Amino acid sequence: MSCIIVLLIAALVYFLFIKKDDVQPKNENNNNQQENTNNNEKEEIAYKPWMSYILEQNITSIELIEYPCSEDNFEKRTITITTDQLKNIFNKLLNYKMRVSYIGGAGWDCGQTLNIKYLKAGNTYELMYVTNYFIPSSSDDGKTTILDKDLENALYSSVDMKKNEEAKGQEGVYSHYDVVTDDQILSEFFK
Repeated sequence: MSCIIVLLIAALVYFLFIKKDDVQPKNENNNNQQENTNNNEKEEIAYKPWMSYILEQNITSIELIEYPCSEDNFEKRTITITTDQLKNIFNKLLNYKMRVSYIGGAGWDCGQTLNIKYLKAGNTYELMYVTNYFIPSSSDDGKTTILDKDLENALYSSVDMKKNEEAKGQEGVYSHYDVVTDDQILSEFFK
């Protein structure tokens, strides 16, 4: 009888204290795996075609530039950002619709810009995001300006709305891509 009582107590101690410690690490591994899965899901963002295109390029520089609008101040501020910071900007832009319109001429004097330079086929291209609109990428080889048609196609396939389609293709008219928002997406970097 005393042997049975000792065995029951030993089994009780084993299952309550020792076996419990063995189970705990398995749950931690599952939690770590679940956290890793959640982190991987966060990284799998469905970017718009133009964003994916830019991120796939050989980016040489990403700069935020603020051109003062004040008549008393003419000094621009330049901030170099990382690809991860660029992805954060892209994540914000995903919240807004993009439209294309066809216009002849545009002006821009001051404000904040996102300037992305990248190499492709031996040419340096530049894409600027200026006060909620894009200036499509171009490269100057010293003689002519070369547009990156692949980026132009990616921008066009990212469009949610089209405007002034009848002007498309006319001489002196170019594609104007803008984000439909009044938010200043880049202003947080210049605080």
